Amino acid sequence: MSKSRTSEYMIWASMKQRCYNKKSTNYPRYGGRGISVCKEWMDSFDNFIKDVGPRPSMDHSLDRINNNGNYEPSNCRWATRFQQARNTGVTINITFDGETKSLPEWAKIFGLTHSTLLTRLVRMPEPKIVTWRLFRQPDEPSWHRARKQRMSKEG
Repeated sequence: MSKSRTSEYMIWASMKQRCYNKKSTNYPRYGGRGISVCKEWMDSFDNFIKDVGPRPSMDHSLDRINNNGNYEPSNCRWATRFQQARNTGVTINITFDGETKSLPEWAKIFGLTHSTLLTRLVRMPEPKIVTWRLFRQPDEPSWHRARKQRMSKEG
């Protein structure tokens, strides 16, 4: 098969279009923001493949680790849609117990839906100090209810 028919080649060509073709629908989000392709990749598909390797699967696409950075070996990788979703300009990161993870990661860890956790976070008063209550299960009593229940049993 000719290189130009591979998915990697199409991704390489699309990367250049996003960054340099002002008529590209994606240009405002890439080239329009100053995102560029390193000279080694701009001039050579072979250099691009040598640096990023073959696409691991059809579930992977090219991802810039730093979304404000350029397309270059130190800033690019093949990533799944889930990995990319955690690496966007609108990703909500939450620090809890000294560990920072994206909202979807915390939701998965605590068995909550993304929307449940987002709703709880939005409803938190400022400043948003994350405690275990953010992650409690829907059937788990709130701290206040649990305290009242304990006090009524003790009293």
